[in-house]
Amino acid sequence: MAVQVTIFANPTYTKSTMTTFGERFRKHRLSKDVSGYRLAMEYGIPESTLYSVEKDKRAFSDDILRKIASVPELELTFDQLKAWQILGKATPSELRYLMRELDAIKQNHEQQS
Repeated sequence: MAVQVTIFANPTYTKSTMTTFGERFRKHRLSKDVSGYRLAMEYGIPESTLYSVEKDKRAFSDDILRKIASVPELELTFDQLKAWQILGKATPSELRYLMRELDAIKQNHEQQS
């Protein structure tokens, strides 16, 4: 059975480009050409909440993360968004530890395959 850990929906987001959740989400949203207005009108995500999150002044609730995960063009899952939130709160030291652990898991899986 294959084990896949997907944290980044866009493969250009790597260890060296980790940023806050708000920055990461805004960059991804804009790269998919999805407007804040559209998220508000079609998916019921208040624009004020969206922009506060993108400026790292607050966090999305799980309910809003689920709404975002339902936007097909964004190609994000709820789990990916939660991982982004967790990574956005991590210190640089914690991020380095996490990346070493993920690399070890990947290497172990490759050796077993």
